[in-house]
Amino acid sequence: MFTGVGPNGVKRGDDIHNTISLDQRVAAEIGGETRVRSLTLNSSNGAASLSWNNKGIPVPTTRGRAEVFRRLFIEGTATEVARELDRLAHGRSILDDMRDQLKSLARDLGATDRERLDVMQTSIREAEQLLHQEEAWAEKPKPDIDAKESEFSGKDSSWVHGDNRWYQLIRLALQTDSTRVIVFGIGEHNPTGVPGLEIGHHDASHHGKNPEKIEQLARYEMKDYENFAGFLDLLDETKEAGGSLLDHTQVLLASNLGDASAHASNNLPIFLAGGGFKHEGHTMFDEENNLPLSNLYARMLQKFGIETDSFGSSTGVLSEFG
Repeated sequence: MFTGVGPNGVKRGDDIHNTISLDQRVAAEIGGETRVRSLTLNSSNGAASLSWNNKGIPVPTTRGRAEVFRRLFIEGTATEVARELDRLAHGRSILDDMRDQLKSLARDLGATDRERLDVMQTSIREAEQLLHQEEAWAEKPKPDIDAKESEFSGKDSSWVHGDNRWYQLIRLALQTDSTRVIVFGIGEHNPTGVPGLEIGHHDASHHGKNPEKIEQLARYEMKDYENFAGFLDLLDETKEAGGSLLDHTQVLLASNLGDASAHASNNLPIFLAGGGFKHEGHTMFDEENNLPLSNLYARMLQKFGIETDSFGSSTGVLSEFG
């Protein structure tokens, strides 16, 4: 979804050789300036990661709000901080041992195995960078906020309630500059606790043009957009120097399917808000010859101040808005 790897000729999932995702490309540039390089979150258990590093390895996903809250806002005791520093030092030692072992292996490997070894070495380097970043922040005080962990823990009354609590936590993470890069995967929903919903989300999305299922799908999607609109309001209400948090945050809502019933990945519904763009409402593109979504990603990277004219399978930079 966010790597922009071209689908042409792909017949099986294992034909895809993924590469870095949009969020990790941004995190590589600005992630070192905050406590957390990036957050990869998901509201659904078992859902695949949306973030990938530059070797096409998925970035682990966090699915617990309370875990995220504690990581960002709960101060450890002196003993806990010391234990955390010991853990990081131990992690560094393990990585050093792994690097030495890989160097020994490299002498006896063929070309194919050397490529695999390169992937492992890249993962080790990235892990080292994260360890150094965590060490640098371990003894710095965390932001003082009014919210409590109990506001984000416990069982949700419905997925609408749960996703709203995720959005509130994401706003806090951005507002306190604890991180500047977040991916939030919204999983499949169930009808429990939501008036008007009678069948499962997946069942509704594979409607086969059944009007009753389409009506149910519309209800699900309306709730999703109401949640998302509430999130944009939260960002807009959060004032910062020179504007609002929304003015300073690129917010992308996207789906990998234009028609889930047909598993069609063309004519995708894409929503971009905030970020200082000159938004012009709903923009339609050629429905027969779709522009690569990566053209938009390249434009977003430029807005971050990253000098690039391409990303993934882009054929240019989207210029239809400022």
